[in-house]
Amino acid sequence: MKIGGALIIKQNMKYLNYIFILLDTVLVAAALFMAWFIRIESGLMEVAEYHLSFNDYLRPLFFLLPFYYLLYSFFNLYTPYRMKSLYDEIAGVVKANSIGALVFLSYLYFFREVDYSRKVLVIFYFAAIVLAVAERLVIRFTLRRIRSNGRNLKHIVLVGYSGLAVEFAGRISQNKHWGYSISGIFDNNVEDNKGGVDSLSLDYLGSVSDLEDYISVHSVDEVVITIPLSDYTRLAEIINICEKQGVFTKVIPDYYKMIPANPYIEDLDGLPVISIRKIPLNDLIKKAVKRGADILVSLLGIAILVPFFLVISILIKCESKGPVIYKQKRVGFNRHEFIMYKFRSMRLQDDVREEGLDKERRPQNHPHRSFYPSHQPGRIPSALQCPQG
Repeated sequence: MKIGGALIIKQNMKYLNYIFILLDTVLVAAALFMAWFIRIESGLMEVAEYHLSFNDYLRPLFFLLPFYYLLYSFFNLYTPYRMKSLYDEIAGVVKANSIGALVFLSYLYFFREVDYSRKVLVIFYFAAIVLAVAERLVIRFTLRRIRSNGRNLKHIVLVGYSGLAVEFAGRISQNKHWGYSISGIFDNNVEDNKGGVDSLSLDYLGSVSDLEDYISVHSVDEVVITIPLSDYTRLAEIINICEKQGVFTKVIPDYYKMIPANPYIEDLDGLPVISIRKIPLNDLIKKAVKRGADILVSLLGIAILVPFFLVISILIKCESKGPVIYKQKRVGFNRHEFIMYKFRSMRLQDDVREEGLDKERRPQNHPHRSFYPSHQPGRIPSALQCPQG
């Protein structure tokens, strides 16, 4: 009789997601409470004689809590993450809270909450991120400890002996905290691959034709297909067996080294096409975000470096006649022509001729040019071009 291990794990994940949602709800509310306390009650900041009441500050929670749940779901923060990196999870938390803060600000503007402290909003933003990350770190650490001790495991079988099977089994063995247990391997060429299968310290479970009977009797959470490229004619058959038994299937392609970790798949009238190289800026949203970042950073840099610009300009003017800024036409992305600006570091040719100096003694460079090789301040004016595109 088939053991219901897979069903138990699914139920556990369901309950874990409920816990996550409950904790996130409590922590979002706690973040807003912390923001109110730090801003109004702690005495750390000056408070005006008139300010909103505690209830007024917490009223937006009725709108924020369901919206934050949708945001966290959208950024896959409630999906199983046995192999998800910590960086990806933290990035998802930051993205969700960044959008949430913008929506919170829009809510205040829409409902004319002019007396709602913007400092409360800023503190809430950072507090929500810190609490959500801390929560996930604790749960991640706890689950990894449990899985490292052999509990809450997912039982998987491999289909097909190949270099892929060796790599996969090795990584599972090195990362016990992922919570995977390999029950064995199915392979049609056991005579040729006997030594390799034994080297993996895995049980040989039979040929591919025995897969269906095995799944129907034993508890199998996932089937990982690691057949070599030469056996891909049987891929559809293996997948159909797994689908028939309701077992989750993963395929490690034999050409995985030639494609990126996150390949871009296009739909060509129902035909999936894998793009080996994805250009991030082809995405309209990413392009807009990058453009906004370029403008913001360049304007900030210009504002900070204005005094530096003035000093360099005065030095250039004092040392020779001519313009301070040198400009030249260049060709950029998509052959788009633009004007490049930099501080002039060479003396004008007419001035050099008038001095009648020979070529070896000709001081074409400014004295301050010796500062350029390592620091290259002459290129700083190119920041002016970022807002222009």
